[in-house]
Amino acid sequence: MKQVLIINGHPDKQNYNYALSEAYIKGASKSEAVITQINIADL
Repeated sequence: MKQVLIINGHPDKQNYNYALSEAYIKGASKSEAVITQINIADL
């Protein structure tokens, strides 16, 4: 099984990076991968 780690380091949640990471999550979900997401702004 695939494992995917998505790290988003941008502090602004209205930024393009967040939309891009959500698109990656959506695509990886279709392949039944285990997805872990880290948003640096939430830490």
